[in-house]
Amino acid sequence: MRKFAPFITIVMLLGLLLGGISQNQAAAQPQAQPQAQAQTNGKGYPLEGSTQQVKPAPYYATAPSKRVATDPHWTAPNVRVNNDTTTYAQQEPAVAVNPLNHLNVVAAQKDERRAPSQNTATKEVWIETSTDGGASWPLQTNIPMPDTTLPQQSDPVVTFSDNNNVFVTIIGYNQNNPTSSNELLVARSTNGGLTWPTPAVNVAPGIGGTDKEWTAIDLNPASPYYHRMYVTWTNFSAGPQFVEKWSSDSGVTWNPPGSSYVTVSYGGYDTGQFSMPVAMPNGNVIATWNAGSVIAVGKSTDGGQSFINPNTTAVNITNVHSVPGSNWRLSTVPATTVATATGTLVSVWADGRNGKDDIYFTRSTNGGTTWSAPTRVPHNAAGASYQVEPWVSVSPSGRFDVIWYDDRDFPSNLNTFHIYASHSTDDGVTWTGPDEQVTDAATNLNVGIPGGPGWNGAAGDYINVTSVDDYAYAVWTDTRSGTNEDIYSSRYSPAGGGTPTPTNTPGGPTNTPTSTVTATPAPPTATATSVPPTATATSVPPTATATSMPPTATATSVPLTSTATSVPATNTPRPATNTPGGPTNTPAPTNTPVPTNTPGGPTATSVMPTVTPTDCPNPFVDINNNVFYYAIHYL
Repeated sequence: MRKFAPFITIVMLLGLLLGGISQNQAAAQPQAQPQAQAQTNGKGYPLEGSTQQVKPAPYYATAPSKRVATDPHWTAPNVRVNNDTTTYAQQEPAVAVNPLNHLNVVAAQKDERRAPSQNTATKEVWIETSTDGGASWPLQTNIPMPDTTLPQQSDPVVTFSDNNNVFVTIIGYNQNNPTSSNELLVARSTNGGLTWPTPAVNVAPGIGGTDKEWTAIDLNPASPYYHRMYVTWTNFSAGPQFVEKWSSDSGVTWNPPGSSYVTVSYGGYDTGQFSMPVAMPNGNVIATWNAGSVIAVGKSTDGGQSFINPNTTAVNITNVHSVPGSNWRLSTVPATTVATATGTLVSVWADGRNGKDDIYFTRSTNGGTTWSAPTRVPHNAAGASYQVEPWVSVSPSGRFDVIWYDDRDFPSNLNTFHIYASHSTDDGVTWTGPDEQVTDAATNLNVGIPGGPGWNGAAGDYINVTSVDDYAYAVWTDTRSGTNEDIYSSRYSPAGGGTPTPTNTPGGPTNTPTSTVTATPAPPTATATSVPPTATATSVPPTATATSMPPTATATSVPLTSTATSVPATNTPRPATNTPGGPTNTPAPTNTPVPTNTPGGPTATSVMPTVTPTDCPNPFVDINNNVFYYAIHYL
């Protein structure tokens, strides 16, 4: 990591940034309304019980880089999120924006900054909070764990509610004792991420091989399960592969209690990785995951208390090919979201059907019953570049935002990428072009991959984007330093607009934007009922077995660089309003018929990669009897 710039340099930089904006430009920038002078605790934060907001001092972890792309919407600079001074790895970022204050953003990533040395697998989850629209990330913290026997942390997920509560889910484990049970943990802040006052809650004690969780919160006031929170994860222990729990009291308690859980996956779909729940506008819950050669769909109609058996198929997929010469793990992760205004579901993933990996999407307008045929998102030629690790989010008014890594600008160096983006303002029917370059410096994903046990060639399995009507915030793993992996961010403005300045810091609800996008729903392009496929399309085994490249720098400074003290949370969590009912654990049936229906997706045969992957020792078989391999516990 880079060291902090001297204080004078920072002051000069801020002076140039602030002084170079004309009065008209400054007036045009969307900023929170000024607040009355607040009483503070002497450190720039409101006194406990105060409803007023204040402005912490301006701060940059590093100087913002100068943008070179010409797209008018990504005018915000790329800003380094993590502020440590080590050259140790940060990767796999997640991000969420406060629905009540669109300048309040929280990010998290797995992080080696406090490792005793490089390549020790001393991973933690660190959380960063911005109150100025991503211009700076001065509040950085690590959440206390409730169990000291599981010191490592991984797989962060950030989720905002609409009452200033923000949650980070974490996998806790012990790298030196792989037979120990993992923990699924949830940390909560009640003031938009300014403080995290208590240790994380253990959601799933004693379950075992817990991995790759994701979360969703029902934010529709008309839903019978308003504010209910859902978490699904991969269960590598005995039992179903994908399971779920839910909470109706802001993450304080979870149902079913203890080591019990709700079964999500059944029969031939009970395999794979990367589950993701979404809360539908009517209160249903849809979960999607990679089941080998298909995107599988699970559905709950009772607030997550049970999932319907059998599961169904959204579309057939061809798993990604490794990028030639890569030393990093790559997976097909279907990222799914729903437009609350229309109920339209959109799922995106990296697909290898064209030889090189492309970004595809599918959509459903009938609650996940049927899905459209897979269609590319990017606007360059199919198979023209490697496009990997996409993510999708949607604004309240229905604008879908997709980001991904793309090597189109580096045809002779296939492991060097920019982040690209596209958007849909017609309910996911079409996507804006040309594609927009988000990054102002390139990233080589072979740089800075941690070695040692537990990393398995990881450069991070996902990047992330979060959306509100007036902004989208993207975060990604970035190696522009040339020595290590950092987390960077940028902000998208649908109407263009100026660069955010690190001066606005409200932590509460002070910004209520007006919707500017009107989504026009359209029917799906495929109407056949989704059923389990019988096609035998060849899928490529994951290629994440290459030897990890050790970092190329060995700087050893590891002090904690941000210890900002904030006041205790002043928002009281909303009590549970939904009484659980119905079944709490639906086991898989003992006699599941073999799928015999016609697949709903295309049957194109994938092109084999130019590099022969080495199989990992952990196979699973999908519903078509295709054999896949995974590096167990993608931590």
